[in-house]
Amino acid sequence: MAGTWQYGTGNAFSAYIENISDYEAGRNRGRWVDFPMEPERLKDICSGIGGEEQLAASYEIPAEYGFLVDIVSEYSIPEELNLTGAMLQGLDGQRLEAVGAYASAKNLTELPELINAMAQADKIPYYPYWFEGIENAGELSPEEAYGYMKVGSQMQELQEMLGKHGMEEYMDYEAIGRDAGMNGEAALYDKGYVDMAADGPDLGLYTMDELKAEYGMAGETVQDPQEEAQGMDRQEELRSPSI
Repeated sequence: MAGTWQYGTGNAFSAYIENISDYEAGRNRGRWVDFPMEPERLKDICSGIGGEEQLAASYEIPAEYGFLVDIVSEYSIPEELNLTGAMLQGLDGQRLEAVGAYASAKNLTELPELINAMAQADKIPYYPYWFEGIENAGELSPEEAYGYMKVGSQMQELQEMLGKHGMEEYMDYEAIGRDAGMNGEAALYDKGYVDMAADGPDLGLYTMDELKAEYGMAGETVQDPQEEAQGMDRQEELRSPSI
């Protein structure tokens, strides 16, 4: 799992944070906030916006993080948005693809679920399409790519068998992939697929406080010594290679 977020690495997305009381009264005290940022700075910004409750009235989300659109809402907590931004920036290309595909395949609707999925990205059963000769296959739909991959080592044998009867054109790889998607075997995406029968990450494994601490997003808090010791044990789990 990626380590502590480093200040100065840019922003992942932005949200317009508004004071609910002022918003309902037609007054505007809100502002655009870029995530992630240092937790103390976020605390100061939210304090300046004021109010007992705040909402995220609008978002600006880059296409690469488009899966966030179905998960964030006006009721998303700023601290969780901040943690989300930090964790997104810690994902490389294929792990980001895996998280986006898994969020879509499992219909994730809560930030804590997404955050736990990101923390365990290596446990997501997402795989790029691959089969022998893929580099010469040209442009394929996800259904075709999965169909070719599923036929796999039997492809040549099947083509030869059909060819003997003049039926080589009847091998419908796209239909094979389409059936796999429709029967829940796999969720198909542009570059890879999620194996829907495989075990995935535990979406309730870590608390938000544990992950905030891991990513340097906790801010300054006073903690009970016993809770602090338990938290240190959990941080070791977060950093273990198995996650």
